[in-house]
Amino acid sequence: MPKQPKLEHPLRIIRKTAGFTNQKRFGELVGVSGETIKSVETGRLKISQELASRIMMATGACPLELRKYSSTGKPTGKAQTQFGEPYSKEFFEHWKAGVFKATEENAVQDARTLYGWLEVLFLASARPGTDKLATLKMGFIQWLEEAKDTFGLNSQVKAVLKDRPVKALPLSPAMKRILDQQYKTGERAKPKKAKKITHYTAEWSPISMSEVPNTKESTGVIKGRKDLYHD
Repeated sequence: MPKQPKLEHPLRIIRKTAGFTNQKRFGELVGVSGETIKSVETGRLKISQELASRIMMATGACPLELRKYSSTGKPTGKAQTQFGEPYSKEFFEHWKAGVFKATEENAVQDARTLYGWLEVLFLASARPGTDKLATLKMGFIQWLEEAKDTFGLNSQVKAVLKDRPVKALPLSPAMKRILDQQYKTGERAKPKKAKKITHYTAEWSPISMSEVPNTKESTGVIKGRKDLYHD
């Protein structure tokens, strides 16, 4: 009986067609490890709906085709665009340049849009009887750290902060109580009264930014730029 040809996962075809010969680099594009991409392409791991959606956003590939498998778990999808056409390098370049172009203007607009939903989530965690604000905040901070590393943005974050330091957040009531207690016990030396100035940081430090004294209320404003989240 002739040997059946080995099926190639459409993700592998799309990755190579888009010019990503390195699985780690493609993983950074969609926010997963290179090992995850390798596991999907070799059939050890079925692609999730979340990952298929990220790949669609990054490349324009059809997420439904990426998630087609036979009853035995073999990939049966085709390397197609979300418009049903065979995937090509030309399509990827068009998608990257025109459909979801990564510009500073688009980045600011996306930040404004998502901030509203982030605020809803934080307010929901503080509703009476919920009491999940502190853990949600820590979970979000941990996600920020993870996203920076997983998407391979360490050097880019440093460059952005060098050009546009971020305004430090005001002290939260909980942090004020902790600091007051530490001042009383002598665990922390009480600083001299600060002048009414705005503090900025050029270091990536989401977890410690709320410890920097600040007299103006702020929500992550970038120096020299209009507030990202409010008109």
